[in-house]
Amino acid sequence: MFRVLITIGSLFSFLLAIGCGYVYVLPNLTLAFHNNESRFSSSNSSTSVCDVFDGNWVLDDSYPLYNASECPFVEQGFNCLANGRMDDDYLKWRWRPKNCDIPKVNVQRALEALRNKRVVFVGDSMSRTQWESLIVC
Repeated sequence: MFRVLITIGSLFSFLLAIGCGYVYVLPNLTLAFHNNESRFSSSNSSTSVCDVFDGNWVLDDSYPLYNASECPFVEQGFNCLANGRMDDDYLKWRWRPKNCDIPKVNVQRALEALRNKRVVFVGDSMSRTQWESLIVC
């Protein structure tokens, strides 16, 4: 009986924590999304729909946006150039959807919007590199 109460209490606490997180975070994310929604521009016609999943990888010489070797926060295991890779062409690819342009993230603006807020990156090395990209500005 005691184990059942502990299990139910743990589940309830978990769901309450997730619910509170959504109540706190979701309005901020929704506002940020709607503020950026108007920044997407259609490249074909006014009736085309922006499907960010339909597109191609294109070479962009403006990339990379920062030098990972100069950033103290980048894990050395993920710094291919510092670990002996000779070319940097693999850093110059970006995703381009077919019917719209995705604007570059304005890191200063994003950080200002997140000032005094808690941000949690949950996941694996992909989440870690997202964090590194935000703090490298």
